[in-house]
Amino acid sequence: MKRRRPSKRRDYSKLGIFLKEAREDLRNEVTRKPLSVADIADKLGESKSFVYQVENGTRKPKDSKMGMWASVYGKKHQELWKRLDRI
Repeated sequence: MKRRRPSKRRDYSKLGIFLKEAREDLRNEVTRKPLSVADIADKLGESKSFVYQVENGTRKPKDSKMGMWASVYGKKHQELWKRLDRI
């Protein structure tokens, strides 16, 4: 029986936790309730499942879209790069 190789899946949990906390701080302008994953997904033009995976640290946005993600979450793009240990 062949041994399975360990997964090469990257851990993006620092970025995910940061984005999830940022989303929970954002409020709907009308209802004043925290924004949902679906609200963020609509603003980004991404699927809800992808945004959920990013916030849970299993995926990350494309490098070219980090600025857009930062603006939707109300953060500076440098803060996102720091969570990925690239700055």
